[in-house]
Amino acid sequence: MTYIDIHKRILEGLTELQFREKMEESRAVFSHHYVKTLGTYCDPQRGRCFCVTEAIKPEAVEEAHKAAGMHCDEIYELVTFLQKAKEIS
Repeated sequence: MTYIDIHKRILEGLTELQFREKMEESRAVFSHHYVKTLGTYCDPQRGRCFCVTEAIKPEAVEEAHKAAGMHCDEIYELVTFLQKAKEIS
């Protein structure tokens, strides 16, 4: 399953370099929880960060973030219309 999670205040007090280092460190922690990072995106004007990950369930995404010292404010499962069309046909 693919998920997107939102961090509403993760950028506060961090430089861009510190944030990049934090994301790199989190990848190793995530792998121990069987969570694969597909991408990390930021909206610096609003101070938000969005992580796109693959995991077996949303709880794994949340546990991986907690283990990496981060908090997810929201987690959503992503499903493309193409995937749904293949399942229907």
